[in-house]
Amino acid sequence: CTGIAQRLDGQWCMVTVEHTVRSASGPGTAQAGAWGSIADMPDARWLPGAAALNGKIYVLGGISNNTLKRGLVPLTSCVVFDPSNSTWSAIADMPDARSDVGYPPGAVALNGKIYVIGGIDGSPSALNSSAVYDPLANKWSTITDMPGARYAMGAAALNGKIYVLGGQDCVAYTHANLPTS
Repeated sequence: CTGIAQRLDGQWCMVTVEHTVRSASGPGTAQAGAWGSIADMPDARWLPGAAALNGKIYVLGGISNNTLKRGLVPLTSCVVFDPSNSTWSAIADMPDARSDVGYPPGAVALNGKIYVIGGIDGSPSALNSSAVYDPLANKWSTITDMPGARYAMGAAALNGKIYVLGGQDCVAYTHANLPTS
């Protein structure tokens, strides 16, 4: 997974594996279809969740580039990008570290809040836990668990509900799982 794209005020923004974030103007703008760079994230993240809300992009959890050498160590930290002044800021940490919440996003915006659903913890095991972020209070709260653990799923908000689609529930990748010729 090279990044997560989110629509934000007529532009697409791509959060990439490194610090770099790319943006593209939407149709009907002076630079329709042109990609350019915006301010770098304060730290590199692999497999974060991302959601656009109230004209800002929120990047949630993931795996720090510094932790890759020590194995899978998901993050609780989150950042927000404000395109009005081209700055990144830290926001409150999630209650649980998680990665793989975005391949497309297991993070969605709904009713002025951001929800993260499932993902992978540090064991690594798929999670059934979820949390909600209130940007006005800068606070995360845990919410009802999903019936089953999932990561790498799609999630969408529609008509006041969140739908979780597909994904995986097993993170055991060993040679025994691979087909032989």
